[in-house]
Formats: sequence, C-alpha cells, structure tokens
Amino acid sequence: MPQSWFKKQKLLTRFIRGLNDTDGSVYPQKNSKIVLDMSITQKSLLESSIKAFNILNFKINNTTNRIYLCGHSPVSNFFSRFGSSNFRNIIKYKTYLQKGQVPTTIQTERLLKQMKIIKVKLPYYGPMV
Repeated sequence: MPQSWFKKQKLLTRFIRGLNDTDGSVYPQKNSKIVLDMSITQKSLLESSIKAFNILNFKINNTTNRIYLCGHSPVSNFFSRFGSSNFRNIIKYKTYLQKGQVPTTIQTERLLKQMKIIKVKLPYYGPMV
C-alpha cells in the first residue's frame, strides 16, 4: 500500500472495506456466534492492513495469515464503520441480526436463489449498535 494512503482515513476505510469484500467471510462460530474473517496470505498486505486498522483505532485480532473479529459488537461495529459490498456477507450478517445465528454457506446460497431482486444499497452499512 502506498505510504501516502496512511495519511488519509477515508482511503484506509475504503481499503479495508474492499479487502473484506474480496478476502473476507462471515461465518458461525460456537462460542461467539459470529466471526468476520479476512484471509491474507501476503505478508506485506497483512502488515499494511494491521497498520490501517491501528491508525483508524479499530481493534482486531490477527494471526500470521488472517485478521478476524469475533462476537456481536466487533462485527456490528465493523459493518457500521466500514460497510460491505459483498452480498453473501451482507446476507449472512443480516440473517444473524434477525435470527441470532449466521447461516451456513449452503443456507446462504439457498437464500440467494430464493431472492429474485436483492434490494440492498451498496455499500451496505449495518445498523448502529
């Protein structure tokens, strides 16, 4: 990531949303009920992403190849602040908000097939918590 981007919060916010849209996933987890996970195998991209989150004062968890958030508040804060343009992640998140559980990938694909027109303004920003 160009160093000049680290000086502009708006660019960092868009970078994180795009990263999540392409490399992110929302899935169920036994203890926290919901996880938002971004798989990042390129070390320099992972380091830049962590730096971006730190500059934006947004708390994350990370490993050697991913950034993740566990639980209702962190995931809701992510959607409220960064938004998403990934329909599958939006559907999983909205279903979690409505039913208290994240649908599996198979359930999400069924929901997508049932929906003839998806009426979601992009980028989607979740409700404030």
